[in-house]
Amino acid sequence: MTWKAGSASLMLALASAAPAVAEQAPAMTQRQLVRDGPFQQWDRNQDQRLDAAEFRADPYLFAEFDADGDLLLTEDEFYRHLFRYLDKDGSGGLDPAEAAELDGWR
Repeated sequence: MTWKAGSASLMLALASAAPAVAEQAPAMTQRQLVRDGPFQQWDRNQDQRLDAAEFRADPYLFAEFDADGDLLLTEDEFYRHLFRYLDKDGSGGLDPAEAAELDGWR
């Protein structure tokens, strides 16, 4: 196979453009997090609340997520606080690196 000068230039241009494409990946919204998130999987008794025994993450986070202190997490409490926890840069959306942390929550 013979490489032409133009082909090498094109390959270099494509390689340098790849990071820009990755940076433009759409951020995950809180609504998408609810749709794709772990709440329903964790809610073993299907009462639409998570108690401390059902919460599969760091127990210290349970208290942080439990805004009203009733020792139960509603779906809204869970996702509102999970979204804030994952959104490290405070952008209001989860970039691909932040969204990848969801794998540890499933």
